[in-house]
Amino acid sequence: MDAFPNIDLSVLTDRQREVIDMLYACRCSERAVAGLLGISRRAVRSHHHRALDRLAESLSPTAHYKVDA
Repeated sequence: MDAFPNIDLSVLTDRQREVIDMLYACRCSERAVAGLLGISRRAVRSHHHRALDRLAESLSPTAHYKVDA
């Protein structure tokens, strides 16, 4: 997806990618996305938040560093 060249959207489901693309790249409202996809606004919000969570997890480092006190 060219709209987000530095973000690996492959960690998302197809529906999550659709929602993210429509909300950010196409700048559609939740209401418009819901209408276009034939789902509720609540479902749009759910897909959106789950997508953001997955993206955040994919960007965080896998190693945890212990800070010496």
